[in-house]
Parts: sequence; C-alpha cells; structure tokens
Amino acid sequence: MTLLQVEEPHDAHVHARLSRDPVVWLTTVRDDGVGHAVPMWFVWDDPQLLLWASPGTRKLAHLDSRPDVALHLDTAAGGTDAVLLDGVVRREGAAAWEVPAFTTKYGDELGGTEGARAWAETFSVPLVVDVARILAWDYPGGTFRQTTWPPGAEDAPAP
Repeated sequence: MTLLQVEEPHDAHVHARLSRDPVVWLTTVRDDGVGHAVPMWFVWDDPQLLLWASPGTRKLAHLDSRPDVALHLDTAAGGTDAVLLDGVVRREGAAAWEVPAFTTKYGDELGGTEGARAWAETFSVPLVVDVARILAWDYPGGTFRQTTWPPGAEDAPAP
C-alpha cells in the first residue's frame, strides 16, 4: 500500500520532493523530552523512508527508547512548500550501497558504488521509518494547497 497517488498533481509534487531532496530532518526525543533534530540522507520508498546512521549516536539511543519520530524536508519556494512526516522507526534494512535508489541519488557525490560502500562503513546502521502520516502544503500559482495522507489523518494523533 502506498500513501501517495502519483497520478494526482499534489501527490506527484510531494513524491518528487521526497524522491529528489537530498536531506530529511529526523527529529527524535531525548529522555528529558526535548526534541533532537538531525539532517540525514534518505531514500523514499512509499510508504517508507530508508535511513542510515552511525553506531553509537544519540539518535540511535533516543530511538531505542522512543521509536516515534517526526521528519521534514527543508522548505522550498521561499518557505511556501513544506513536507512533514510522522512515523515509527525500526532497525533493519540493507546497507546503503546495496540500495539502488541510494546509489542513484547520491552516487555522483560519493564517487559511485565504491564511494557508497565507504560511506556505508561509517553509516552502518540501517533504519526503516514506517510513515504513518504526511502533511504537505504549497502555493502553486498563488493558490494554497494542503493535503494529509492518508486521508483523514489530519485529525489522528501522531503514532
């Protein structure tokens, strides 16, 4: 099951941003309840985000006790194009260099598959975010457009 229906214009726009934007901001929650946001490279595989982390990082410690996360892309179009996601993280998945979409997206920056392998040695903990909700808005042609996926999720509590 996918969250986005890419034949719909707004869904297609959000899918394109999730597919091409280089960074997603992952927000975890520390033990004292304060949010901890970090930029991460990612791959969108509707309805999941694939991420990779370095072992021993604070974000992994936070995720061990609280796997619920909020994520967002950088805003585009002067702050009028926003994509926010909620989900639950689990530790599993393939090494980054084994994911074709990762090497396609970041391969030039990393110097191809060998560079992706080297990167994956540092960021060796694969994570999967099961995305429960996406909220996105933009102003194409000056017209406000907001959508929440799945439909009706705008009233649902975060996971």
